[in-house]
Amino acid sequence: MEKKIRPAKELYENLVRDSSDIIISVDLDRKVIVFNPAAEKAFGYTKEEIIGKHVNMLYADPSQGLHVHKATKEISTFEGEIVNRRKDGSTFISQLSTGVLHNEDGNVIGVMGISRDITKKKLEEDELAKLLQKSLLHVQQAPLAVIEWNTNFEVTEWNPAAEKIFGYRKEEALGHHAEFIIHEAAKEHVDVVWQSLLSQQGGMRSTNENITKDGNILFCEWYNTPLVSESGEVLGVASLAHDITEVKLADEKLKLLNETLEQRVAERTVELKEKNIVLKKEIAEREKMEEALLQSEKLKSIGTITAGVSHEFNNILSIISGKVQLLEMDYNDNSELMGEFSTIMKAVDDGAAITDNMLKITKSSDSTSAFVLSDLNEL
Repeated sequence: MEKKIRPAKELYENLVRDSSDIIISVDLDRKVIVFNPAAEKAFGYTKEEIIGKHVNMLYADPSQGLHVHKATKEISTFEGEIVNRRKDGSTFISQLSTGVLHNEDGNVIGVMGISRDITKKKLEEDELAKLLQKSLLHVQQAPLAVIEWNTNFEVTEWNPAAEKIFGYRKEEALGHHAEFIIHEAAKEHVDVVWQSLLSQQGGMRSTNENITKDGNILFCEWYNTPLVSESGEVLGVASLAHDITEVKLADEKLKLLNETLEQRVAERTVELKEKNIVLKKEIAEREKMEEALLQSEKLKSIGTITAGVSHEFNNILSIISGKVQLLEMDYNDNSELMGEFSTIMKAVDDGAAITDNMLKITKSSDSTSAFVLSDLNEL
């Protein structure tokens, strides 16, 4: 019997020694009886320092160690996380599995525990949990609608902002196909966007009409991202939606105002061109009138001078005529002189006729200062 037990014992000791897991055994008084090299490395104690010592020194909280021991004795096993304390006082988290030890007679003689340091894993899990919590808070508190879809275009996530924008509670939206918030006029466009997302060929940004629970039409700007696995398979789509209805309406109003302004400018330009033509015509007429007035003033001045000259010339002719008439009376019997006198009188009559014509041409009305315009060639 002893020969059979010895190889088994050696095998057990080898397994305990070579195991990468922490292996510690205690007796019924919870005194350490087995402390393998992995335990030495984890706790910082040598085997000699710990054998025979109470196992509580290896727990950050001794009451936790007592709980593990009682649970193992009552149900023969324990499985869970515990916090251990090293020799230098630092702590680490381990995943512990325990079982009872029996002697050859089947009597319980102690408890054996196998554990593994999961501190790094636990920290990573905690960090991941914090990250997930932050992400969840971001989704829940984001001012934009955060919506996730499966590959069938059905809602799998629906944040409070989505509830506010579209009017559907999360419970109402989950599992529904996207068509319940897509306006009829935008369905063809959205279908093209969706197919582009599934094929990873576009669709990252889109603007289209949406419809709310109460039937109102919205204009939303969508930012979409395919959710792709490590193998490249599209698992779904994450979307951010922003209600831009007010911005859209403001843009359309501004566009209409610009068009109206352009129309008014065009109409005003035509009106100004027409007025400019009229103004040029009026200026031309005014210049013509001014020129006519200037000519009239010139003629008036000439008429005044001519009238004065004619008057003086008539005086001279009267004197000549009088003298000739006197001479005719004295020399009426001289036919030769009478012929000369007749020639002189004819010249006087011609001069009188000329001055009379000049006076007629330059004669002005008693009621106006404007002169009658005549062709000067008649002079």
